[in-house]
Order: sequence, then structure tokens, then C-alpha cells
Amino acid sequence: MGIRTRRREAREVGWHNGPPEMMYHRSIMTGGTLMDGNYITRQEHDEFARRIEAEGKRRDDENKRQNSRIDTLEENIKEIHGLTVSVERMAVNMENMLAAIERQGNLIEKQNSRIDEIEKEPAKDSKQLKMAVITSVITTVVGAIIGAVLVLILK
Repeated sequence: MGIRTRRREAREVGWHNGPPEMMYHRSIMTGGTLMDGNYITRQEHDEFARRIEAEGKRRDDENKRQNSRIDTLEENIKEIHGLTVSVERMAVNMENMLAAIERQGNLIEKQNSRIDEIEKEPAKDSKQLKMAVITSVITTVVGAIIGAVLVLILK
């Protein structure tokens, strides 16, 4: 609470010389002493004591409220920390799973290439067999033609 606020409150309450806590300040500022006639009445003293007590109660209530908020925040921070640890574990597990999936992908690629080779072998064998049959047929036909030509020539 600032000095201006205290002076305004003093005027509202009817303290013409300012609130009691200002008495010391005013007497120092004017070069006087506390005995220069700036006394307060019992009523002003009681009002000041009541305000101080009310302010103390207000501060106690505010402290309780703030402590409650701090306790809640501490609980929330603990929960957030637990979540952070869980997320970190999940990230590590996901990295491990990704590595395992990559290894499996490499194995699958190797197996696919082996399967392709195995599947191509019958085609190669079939192609070779086909070529052998075609070669045999052509050789037989050419041989028959040559034989027929020789038979005609030799007759």
C-alpha cells in the first residue's frame, strides 16, 4: 500500500494529520519530533489496529490460498514428470521397433531376391529345353533335306 493510498484512507476515516503510521514520517520530514502535538486518539488507534488485524487476516488467507495453489501445481508437475518419463520410454521403444522393422525389411528383400532366382530357374530350364527342341527339329529338317538332296543327286 503506497503513501498516497494511506493518505486518502486517512482522509476518509477523518484523520486530519494522516494515518498513525504516517505520523513518524511527517514529523521526520518536517524536522519535528513525535512530541510536537501530532497525537492520535484512542479511536484512531483502535481503527488502525483493526485495519492491521484485517490486513494480517487477509494476508493469512492469501497465503493459504497461494499454498493450496502451490500444492496443486506440485502435484501437476509430478504428473507431468511421470508423463514425460512415459513418453521418453515410448520413444525409445519406437526406435527399437523401427530398427527391428528395418532388419525384417532387409531380410524380406533378401528372401524376395532368392525367391525370384528360384522362380526364374524353371523358365531358364524351359527356355533351354525349348532351344534344344528347336535346334533338334531344325537339325533334323536340315539333315532330311540334305539327305534327300544327296539321294537325288546320287541316284
